Amino acid sequence: MELDAATVGLQMERLVRGFFKVNVLAMFFDILRQDALLYLAHPASAQQRLDAGFTLMAVYPLFLYCNFSGYIDVVIALARLMRLRLPENFDRPFSATSFIDFWSRWHITLSTWLKNYVYNPLMLAMARRVESVSLQPYLAVVAFFVTFFLVGLWHGRTSEFLFFGLLQGGGVSANKLWQVVMAQALGRKRYKALAGHVLYQTLARGLTFCWFAFTLLWFWSGWAEIHTIFAAVSATGWVGIWLTILISASLILALWELVRARLLRVAIAGEPVFTSRYARVVYASALATIGVFITVLLNSPAPGIVYKTF
Repeated sequence: MELDAATVGLQMERLVRGFFKVNVLAMFFDILRQDALLYLAHPASAQQRLDAGFTLMAVYPLFLYCNFSGYIDVVIALARLMRLRLPENFDRPFSATSFIDFWSRWHITLSTWLKNYVYNPLMLAMARRVESVSLQPYLAVVAFFVTFFLVGLWHGRTSEFLFFGLLQGGGVSANKLWQVVMAQALGRKRYKALAGHVLYQTLARGLTFCWFAFTLLWFWSGWAEIHTIFAAVSATGWVGIWLTILISASLILALWELVRARLLRVAIAGEPVFTSRYARVVYASALATIGVFITVLLNSPAPGIVYKTF
């Protein structure tokens, strides 16, 4: 079956987008991360260490997303041009308003596999053995912990990855426990209304980003380096860093959602402007030009794909 021009155009745009994520954005965030590590590992002023701690924690999730999703964009686009359909692996994960929602948007192929082959069978097995109606809502808390603890084991069997799994499982199960308790305390209708409130969602996005950023420390680093990082800043300093990340992430992500929604509503003669063929051509051309220019100017290779070892 021949590919039509529209399909080819969309895949070429996706190739450019993936190239830009990996060669420009991921490289930029990786440079910031490396610089921050240097400040934390060597003598520096207290303010420099605070700034470095903030940068290190805030940029790694962005680096990992651009690196991983950028390569996925390239692979999916090339496969589609060869008439193969591969499953999507990302769906705007930083728009998630809970950690459970986050894992339905991040590394979708892994989370879907775990849902089908771990979570669902485990829930079914527990439901058959636990007859108490009052305990039924809490079964998902246990099932979520076990399922997402395995995320750490999937990445590796070192103590760092085991702890990473504990944090992932703990985050998702705590999120589920919160949902169960709030639904029981407020009622499903009132809790749903609360969860849909713009202020609640704004804070929830920031908390989700913060928790994911914190857990990733055990994803990319070893215990000795983690000790060096935490020892470089005082306890009160780290509290300030995480509060700053929470506020910044909450506001920036809320602003992004607002701007994105409004831009997508812009239309001329009933036709959306920013998703039109012409806008996409301009957008892809700009990304390609900037990506090639920066790559040639810096003359440095793109960061290697993080997930090539998993």
